[in-house]
Amino acid sequence: MSADADSFIETQTMPAELTTEENVSVAANDLTYRIVTGALVCLLITAILGLNSLVIISFIKKLIPRTLSNFYITQLAVTDFSFGISLLVNFIASSISKRAGGTWFCLLQISFTCCSMTASAFASLFLTIDRLQSLKMSLEYDPQMTKKRYVIRALQVWLVPILLFCLISLVWHNQIEDAPNGKCFAMYILKREFLAYIFLPLMFCITISVVMMYTPMVRLALRHARAIGATEVTSAQQQNMARELRVMGTAAMIMVPFFICYMPWCVIVSMIVYIDYDNETFISVLEYIVGLMLLAAVVNPIIYAVRQTEFREAFKILLGYK
Repeated sequence: MSADADSFIETQTMPAELTTEENVSVAANDLTYRIVTGALVCLLITAILGLNSLVIISFIKKLIPRTLSNFYITQLAVTDFSFGISLLVNFIASSISKRAGGTWFCLLQISFTCCSMTASAFASLFLTIDRLQSLKMSLEYDPQMTKKRYVIRALQVWLVPILLFCLISLVWHNQIEDAPNGKCFAMYILKREFLAYIFLPLMFCITISVVMMYTPMVRLALRHARAIGATEVTSAQQQNMARELRVMGTAAMIMVPFFICYMPWCVIVSMIVYIDYDNETFISVLEYIVGLMLLAAVVNPIIYAVRQTEFREAFKILLGYK
């Protein structure tokens, strides 16, 4: 073998050795990133399940009043709890394999998650309607739950999400093999027509409706705040008005995480669905938005405890502090 040939072999093998070292370094960094990310996700999921279970148990055990507003707040906790379960299953499955379970496993994850998202939007909508009615008819408003109310209010929150994602999406969907790189994302596994003409318009209509209702709500809240100090209003009526205003404030604060966390997801998916603007940057942003959704599900129970004394006292009892 000539010297030139030996020199050529050396120049070709040296980069290969460097590439091997670089691959080891990249693999180590990737492993560290996965461990840190996994620990954070597990911590958030634990917080979601723990905090929202406190809300659900408080309502079931009658540690908080079984009022209409508390029922809708409990439904929000149920949707957040369901979202946490879905993300836990998704996290475990993706840790095992990128394509764990195939199309049906992916479809069940997506359907369950989107069902929780839609139910959360409906619970927020009807909680807002309830707050508006309590302000409009403060003296006649009856917040107590009855058997009939339980059935009707539960159907309001869950009927449409279950029909959309437990029936329609299960028979009208794409195959995971057709998705880019086999990625289990809603905009790939669900039919584009389903997203474009049903799911996304529904989410945006609910959001617009909630925003529009808050304008008269703020006006009525200011009027009630002035009426609380009026002499012609009895003490019992003042207490009732003050309580309803506080619940309205809690409902308004719940909307903030919803808009910050859920709406960006809908906007980005809309850009992919309606104008076919699909790229890796958007996919990366969607993954971070899922993290925001996790934070929203953690923040909501904290808002209940901070804003509502009844929730705070119930949590103390369940945690053994009282």
